[in-house]
Amino acid sequence: MQDKYLQKLHFFKSGIPLPEFREIHNFESAKRAGELYGYPLMIKSKRLAYDGRGNAVAKSDEDIPSAVTGMFSI
Repeated sequence: MQDKYLQKLHFFKSGIPLPEFREIHNFESAKRAGELYGYPLMIKSKRLAYDGRGNAVAKSDEDIPSAVTGMFSI
């Protein structure tokens, strides 16, 4: 599957246990995820991510701009 978010949705709908997740579109939605789930927050690219590529950890809301910018550049 090329889109990791769609893959997670498929697994979720199939009843496969997963950690909580949400789709991130921008800095604000990433900050909302941090407020909802707490930190550290693992941010993953939807596409072109493999073997650890496309993953970033935000340890606080101050880390979100660099983590999210990295995702959008993939």
